[in-house]
Amino acid sequence: MSSPFPGMDPFIEGHEWSNFHTLYIVEIHHALLKMLRPQYVVAVEKHVFLTTESGERQQSIVPDVSIHNRDEDAETTITGTFATHEPVVVTLPELERIEQPYVYIQDADSANIVTIIELLSPANKTGGGRDQYLSKRDQILASGTHHVEVDLLRGGERLPIVGTLPVADYYAFVCRTEDHPQAMLFPFTMRSKLPTIPIPLQGSGQDVPLNLQTVFETTYDNAGYDYILNYDQPIRPQLSAESEKWVGQILKQQKPSESN
Repeated sequence: MSSPFPGMDPFIEGHEWSNFHTLYIVEIHHALLKMLRPQYVVAVEKHVFLTTESGERQQSIVPDVSIHNRDEDAETTITGTFATHEPVVVTLPELERIEQPYVYIQDADSANIVTIIELLSPANKTGGGRDQYLSKRDQILASGTHHVEVDLLRGGERLPIVGTLPVADYYAFVCRTEDHPQAMLFPFTMRSKLPTIPIPLQGSGQDVPLNLQTVFETTYDNAGYDYILNYDQPIRPQLSAESEKWVGQILKQQKPSESN
């Protein structure tokens, strides 16, 4: 059974986001692969971060310094003088490993990365994770790579633009490297279908359409959210009174069909 809502299901954000994030990225990959093969390689990769419990400090796990033995079978002898001070036992902050998948499109002949497509996560919109995401986005655009980001989260701080964002529940940004710092913005609400957005490729006018609504519907059906999601639980983040009333009406209209 499909979602009772015309577009994005507001129950997913607060209750099934981690699972949904991965599955939605995979479905974007499937949708683009059908259109772009064999000229382009479409693949899913992961950003890997370590974050503290507070979520305020987030960084890549690539080390600044690493020590390794070039010959794995060779014995290594380390000699030196150690300090005579007595150590003090302390407790370090516990770190959580965060893996965030994204889709990239690569030219099959040159192996150049052409476009990166990301679905924002809560970590991208809060604290130090937000700062790092913005820095990473700047690096991507400076490299000559197109950047597409889809924000299906009502919570967290919106990513900055010059001026004021149109009022909406969700947004999609298409940032062409040749148009930077300008970008195409697609605002939409939970009362409407998700938009179809252009995915820029190499060369002017070389776009392919990505139907975010179709991707959502496929993800919802394949994940079995019709029976996984509990529609009696509260929506998080909390809705306005007007939106709460609308959600109640949608769910009430759905009940007769469920009993057939």
